Amino acid sequence: MQQSNQSTHYFFAGLKLIFQPGMRRFVFIPLTLNIILFSVMIYYSIGFIDSQISNFIAWLPEFLSFLSWLIWPIALILMCLLVFFSFSLIANFIAAPFNGFLSEAVEKHTRQQQGLPVSETPLDWKELSLLIPRTLSRELRKLGYIVPRWLLLVILTFVPVINFIAPIVWLIWGAWMMAVQYADFPADNNKVPFPALLNKLKQRKSMTYSFGGLVYLMTLIPFVNLLVIPAAVAGGTILWVNEKLYEQ
Repeated sequence: MQQSNQSTHYFFAGLKLIFQPGMRRFVFIPLTLNIILFSVMIYYSIGFIDSQISNFIAWLPEFLSFLSWLIWPIALILMCLLVFFSFSLIANFIAAPFNGFLSEAVEKHTRQQQGLPVSETPLDWKELSLLIPRTLSRELRKLGYIVPRWLLLVILTFVPVINFIAPIVWLIWGAWMMAVQYADFPADNNKVPFPALLNKLKQRKSMTYSFGGLVYLMTLIPFVNLLVIPAAVAGGTILWVNEKLYEQ
């Protein structure tokens, strides 16, 4: 329980850190991109879901019309889980180089606070340009892991009976993927292979699901979720250092 409470604390520590001088410059551009992307996704998703549910209810036989009161809340929950999860994936891919840069800055800051050795590589725009090919390649690797499982969940969401437990499955899966997503930025910066990161997280399930679960729940809060990505990048990096995930 203590480990669980501590790992959720990392998110709030990251949220606090991104507003400090020296960190804000790494947050502004990806935050702007997030606002634009989120606005577009919400606008189109609401119209799509509304039309699909209306069509489905109209298709129901009259003797099943009483189910309409149940379909709407389930559909709303699934829409939130699906849209916000998709938003996180797309936003992280677009902002990957900036998130990698933010993670480097947070790791350097955290290591300095603890008296640990730090990298002497300067954090400037030239360094950011060198990060772009590596971070985008790593994001593609993560997408290769995430997307097939994500599509399977989407399919299961529309399977009768199973779809009633779909929101719970989405929450469990979302917690795991949020932990993987945000612990991977410092892992990538430290040249830790993606499969090795997965093994590290599997060995610490309580820490993984508590941190990832909090991040996932925060993504479901409108407007707050715009700050979730930089806060989770920072929080995941603090977790990486404090939990010594860099050790073999």
